[in-house]
Amino acid sequence: MTRNRFHVKNSLRTTAVGLACVFGAYGQAQVQISGHIADQSSAAPIAGLAIFAVQPPSVAAPQPRIYRTTSASDGSYSVTVPPGSYRICLDEAEGYLDPCQWALGSTDISATTPTSRNIALQKGRPLIVRISDSGGVLAVTPSGAVVAPAVSVSITDSSGKTRLLPFRRTAGAVHEFSLLVPLASYTLHVASSAATLAAPDGTALTAAGYNATVNAAAPPATPPSWLPIWLADRAARASTIVALRVVGAGAH
Repeated sequence: MTRNRFHVKNSLRTTAVGLACVFGAYGQAQVQISGHIADQSSAAPIAGLAIFAVQPPSVAAPQPRIYRTTSASDGSYSVTVPPGSYRICLDEAEGYLDPCQWALGSTDISATTPTSRNIALQKGRPLIVRISDSGGVLAVTPSGAVVAPAVSVSITDSSGKTRLLPFRRTAGAVHEFSLLVPLASYTLHVASSAATLAAPDGTALTAAGYNATVNAAAPPATPPSWLPIWLADRAARASTIVALRVVGAGAH
């Protein structure tokens, strides 16, 4: 009996040591990504900004892994992740441009040991396009996983790169598209095969739609008086609010 008890006791001790090694190895298989987030122009720290360390999909892990943290009052951040390759992305809620959207690759990190990466962020401004559709011509219909009106809104920068402005919401009879953009000039294009649009001055547009140069570095424009004030509340924060109207059904 004593011999059996000794054998069991030793087995339990061996198992405990094995488990401790496993958990210890797991604990060691973590690295820390840290650094500071600051305003590119003023070098002032940016506090309270949501930061995401994104591990892109791979054969071994087909789903991206996302680890979240928030910058402290001095702009510092720290996130603990398994070793691997990561892309540091940021929430644009504070008006700073996400490098994953505007400077792809600039925040890529290979984190096999504790890694430090300081990031300087550019300010952006929302570019907003609102389309008044009092007659309900632009029925909101499913488009893939997104519910959006039948309108295409895009901008082209000075290098010739084109980006879509995502549909954000329908409020009353107004459809809104917007994107946080760098402070620069763009060519804006708005078109719809489902509706005839009118320019801000009331002129009916052709099938080519609305084309104009907009300057996101310029002071905010005053929204037109016909927009309800509760829809114009972001004017002070927007670089440009382009307001168009639907004046008839499409079939140009």
